[in-house]
Amino acid sequence: MEKVTYGLIGFGNIAENRVAREGFRENTDIRLKGAFDINSERRIRAEEMGLQWYRSADELLSDPEIDGVIITTTNRTHAPLAEKVLEAGKHCILEKPAAVRVEDARKLDRLAAEKKLSITVDHMMKHNGYNMKAASLIRTGALGAVNDITLHMEFLFGADPPEAASWRCSKPEELGGPIGD
Repeated sequence: MEKVTYGLIGFGNIAENRVAREGFRENTDIRLKGAFDINSERRIRAEEMGLQWYRSADELLSDPEIDGVIITTTNRTHAPLAEKVLEAGKHCILEKPAAVRVEDARKLDRLAAEKKLSITVDHMMKHNGYNMKAASLIRTGALGAVNDITLHMEFLFGADPPEAASWRCSKPEELGGPIGD
């Protein structure tokens, strides 16, 4: 089987550790070729991992070896970047949420169908022990009939003033923090 080759747009902490380091570690059918981030200081970390660094998202999208792109940028950039990915003829995986507006998510769905490309939304916490245990308890009936659930994610973010002022916590248009999660 030929490996599927991915590029990564967005190389912050979650992308580096949850996607690049963990997501590609055990699956031999996929390969992460390289990354781009608007913060060029992240280049060093990517290259230490053996990844090619792209100077722009457009440069990454023009690489004929890239079959699919994983987008792990700020929430409000997900839909515009995903549209560029699909227009470039690449498959797309988005970190949640797919878009901050429902109409943008629907547009992506239509575009992927028109181009016969796949698009999906990932959630980096799918292998979280608590989440897996809750799913198991529900699946096995250990909790009885479950009609409704309330989800809460413990994730320390915004513990100091600079972090609290970051895009994830301080900008409602990003749908970040507890609402987005």
